[in-house]
Amino acid sequence: MSNTAKIINFPANKQEEGHEIVKADLDNGYYRVANELALALCKIKLSDRESRVLHAVMLKTYGFNKAVDWVCNEQLSELTEIKLNHISEVKNSLLKRNILLKDGRKIGVNPFISQWLSKNEKTLNRVFKTPVQGKENPKQGIKKPCLRAYNKQDTNTKDKTNIIVSKSSCEQPSSKRKLKPQSFKTFFDNYPSHRKGGTNAQAWKVWKSENLTEQDAELATIWLLQAAQSEPSWGILAGGQYVFGITKFIRERIWLTPVPETKNQTIDEWEYVRNDTSWASNLDITGAE
Repeated sequence: MSNTAKIINFPANKQEEGHEIVKADLDNGYYRVANELALALCKIKLSDRESRVLHAVMLKTYGFNKAVDWVCNEQLSELTEIKLNHISEVKNSLLKRNILLKDGRKIGVNPFISQWLSKNEKTLNRVFKTPVQGKENPKQGIKKPCLRAYNKQDTNTKDKTNIIVSKSSCEQPSSKRKLKPQSFKTFFDNYPSHRKGGTNAQAWKVWKSENLTEQDAELATIWLLQAAQSEPSWGILAGGQYVFGITKFIRERIWLTPVPETKNQTIDEWEYVRNDTSWASNLDITGAE
């Protein structure tokens, strides 16, 4: 049996294997980072690409004593070794989370670390849409789906009926509804029934379009009461032949014309007295409620 030993020669250092030894040295350049920013970087959850792009932006800004600077995508791709067509996607992700900020074409790290968003917060801020049929587009006069918002976490459930839909998101803002004043209701109640046209809805619509006031309603009521006393055909339950329809009465403001006095008054005489409104200035409305 031989007593010879096998001798193995180990390399003296890694440089002999073709690996270059690189040592970081402040003499080769450095940049300052605030302790609060460094602490935030320790805690924030970033993907591999987000981390590389963020440090590349810090190098191109803080490394040259700048808060923001124009850094093209080619430079970021070269520094991070991320493919050029992915740089914009990663950069936009950091911008949406308020970790990076833009100033025109320039970009930099957002020093307001309280504005930074975690990945979960970024997800919750996204709005997902689901169409609901039956809503009408007022501009085009055609039906258009109404978009309702729901949380992303609801999409993970198997039972689609459990998705929480916010009804308030489909409520269209409407102007404050103008209610019928009591003076208008009193006027409508005292108008001859056979010329009212049913309910007071159409009359109220015309009343609003003419921008009439409660004082107009009071004057119109007084006119009707006086007309019913002097001319029976204007009574509430009468069927007068020459009684105007209520919408015409409103539009032409008949209460500003003289009260009819004779039962046999003709239409031509009405046309004459309607043009004479001088009496209206002397109308006594002290009895109006």
